Amino acid sequence: EGIEIFQGNKRTRKLEDHEYEPFMRALEQGEHKEKRSYYGVNALRLALYLGMRVQEVLRIKWEHVHLDEDYIYLPKTKGLKKKGNRELTKALNKKAKELLASLKRKEGHPYVFPGRKPNEPLTTVNKLKQKMCKHANIKDFKTHDLRHTFASYGMTKAGLDIYTISKLLGHKNLQSTTRYAHLDLNHLRGAASKMGDIF
Repeated sequence: EGIEIFQGNKRTRKLEDHEYEPFMRALEQGEHKEKRSYYGVNALRLALYLGMRVQEVLRIKWEHVHLDEDYIYLPKTKGLKKKGNRELTKALNKKAKELLASLKRKEGHPYVFPGRKPNEPLTTVNKLKQKMCKHANIKDFKTHDLRHTFASYGMTKAGLDIYTISKLLGHKNLQSTTRYAHLDLNHLRGAASKMGDIF
């Protein structure tokens, strides 16, 4: 009693329409500018294409990728207590599948996005993301906002409902997806208008 209930993270920052192309151009340039940037840039792309947490993307092994069946199966890593450590099955869309099929494999390395150490993945792409945002003149954009961009674009551009977005994000319940409810409402207004035309 007397203690305010924690409301959770209500941030819904995403790539705005005018920011998307500059950001993707910055990734393209970054990929070819430095050898070190190749895997980091493509990890950022995959996070955007699939709405995955970046920490989940970084722990994908080639054995988890099933291109012929269009999915990734990511098991929970024993002993790892970081965010994004959950069992996950993710359907691959065309862009994600093309990206994974085109990636250069580091010989003998199990991870899709290998780090400098043998048998270890990239640990972070935050500095690279900051550099890309600086080149694209994008401010106040966090790595996790790629996930928000996926959800927002799914509703506003693909016309997906909030339940489907919730499933694509891997949320356990709809409550986690309610921050995007205002976007779903805009979509429903259009549908309601069409229903009104019938009567």
